[in-house]
Amino acid sequence: MDDISGIKQGYGISETDPETIESPQPVDYHPFAIDTTYFAAFGPDGTNLVMRVARRPDRCAEIWLFLDLPGIGQFQHPVHPDVFLANTNGSSFECAGLKFEMLEPMLRWKINYSGLMRIGLCNDVNNKPEQYASVQMSFIWENISDCFNFDTDLSAGLICDGIAKEPWTKEFLQNIQRFDVLFT
Repeated sequence: MDDISGIKQGYGISETDPETIESPQPVDYHPFAIDTTYFAAFGPDGTNLVMRVARRPDRCAEIWLFLDLPGIGQFQHPVHPDVFLANTNGSSFECAGLKFEMLEPMLRWKINYSGLMRIGLCNDVNNKPEQYASVQMSFIWENISDCFNFDTDLSAGLICDGIAKEPWTKEFLQNIQRFDVLFT
């Protein structure tokens, strides 16, 4: 069993400095360890943009990049639906042409993407359409709503409901016991 008694972050253990929260965090070698930044925008005309860089151990990452432009089409990063990438720089929110750079914690980020995007949506890893568009984006993201902090804003009631609905196997209960420090 892993010793996690020295955990300094996780559910209910909140960092309060906005710059620290927004900066890349150390990623533990637990298989579910993740440090992620996510942005989504939805316009009244149906335009939407979803972006995520999720840092994993060993300089690996996951990327989501979806763009829907009404009257033009839908686009997604060409690796989708196989979003796992290796050999990222490991110290920033940058992966496969998508880069998030914090300008002002919780308020402003510079977002850049330069690369190909698949035309149309694909959810079949074995049969990916091969039609692409060259896309370059560079803009400043300005927050207009409260940020969601998983450490403090996740509903304890929803967590309890999920645990109650999960099949209570020996392995499941060992995992709950092992991560007890995260929930107390």
